[in-house]
Amino acid sequence: MADKRLWVDELQPGMRLAAPIMLRGVVLVNEKSIVTKKMIEQLKMHAEILTVLVEAEILKRPLSPWERAVRQTYEETVDKIKNVFTATRETKQVPMNDIVELTSYTVSNLLTQDFVLHSLKNLNSHDEYTYHHSVNVGVLCGVLGKWLKYDDDMLFSLVLSGVLHDIGKSQIPLEVLNKPGKLTADEMAIMRMHTVYGYDMIKDIYSIPNMVKAAALQHHEKIDGTGYPFGSRESEIGDFAKIVAVADTYDAVTSNRVYQKARSPFSVIEIFEEEMFIRLDSKICLPMLAKIKNTLIGRQVITDDGRRAKIIFIGQQANDDMILQTEDGEFISLGMKDYKYFKDYLA
Repeated sequence: MADKRLWVDELQPGMRLAAPIMLRGVVLVNEKSIVTKKMIEQLKMHAEILTVLVEAEILKRPLSPWERAVRQTYEETVDKIKNVFTATRETKQVPMNDIVELTSYTVSNLLTQDFVLHSLKNLNSHDEYTYHHSVNVGVLCGVLGKWLKYDDDMLFSLVLSGVLHDIGKSQIPLEVLNKPGKLTADEMAIMRMHTVYGYDMIKDIYSIPNMVKAAALQHHEKIDGTGYPFGSRESEIGDFAKIVAVADTYDAVTSNRVYQKARSPFSVIEIFEEEMFIRLDSKICLPMLAKIKNTLIGRQVITDDGRRAKIIFIGQQANDDMILQTEDGEFISLGMKDYKYFKDYLA
């Protein structure tokens, strides 16, 4: 079925773009992005943008009430974290009442496995990436905490770690934070200071647990000592910081960013299998890998020769094969790294 060009006024949340939206040679929204209510409102502000191309397959299925509720909750949560960052940038004080309310809201409304590993990536946008990322990492931390059997109090603190982990970016100059391209060495040095800035802003707030404070400071440390800001090694890095590091990696890889398109879950599998035991904590990566692989069962891909195929098996060990079944009934066995030859991954 051919893709369809719609007037902006005809767009509905849940549709998926079949082509990027361009304005004067600049990509405003990446191809494959899921249309949201906020996106539609922003497009209507650009008189030059009259129509967009959407995928016809998505048009066939309307959003369920649950999906509409999740999207609304997610967009409201992103707006709240944006307000927190704005207030913190202006006052250099973290509005903890708002953060606690936001964390509770996130925990109660967005912590489901299906949402995190299937729907979350469809809600991402390179627009205002920092705010989406803070919400996403908070949610991912909560789900990881559930898989690790954390109790409710620990779970709340872990989600708080995810929500607060990048609060130091509120003190990074906007021209560096929002630069639509690769940072220079000097700009990267400035960006890396967000870990120290974030810790300095929350270190004296009595109500914040020490593990949450450590996560703000240490979430870019690696267990082999190659991270920053201090090059700490495994025994020196807090458990929450290790969890945030895994959640941060997952979201960074699967999100649309100004200078990088979202990559598929197969890329995450490859990164985790390469880096666990070396840079990331295997105790956190292993359950995450198992869940990611399970969610891929039944998903469809387009093979390099243009055929649509369903994933029917993925081995749980590193470098195990996966088995596909094509539309004509053929079974194909591939190595996990052969995902690079897929033309598309159909969520």
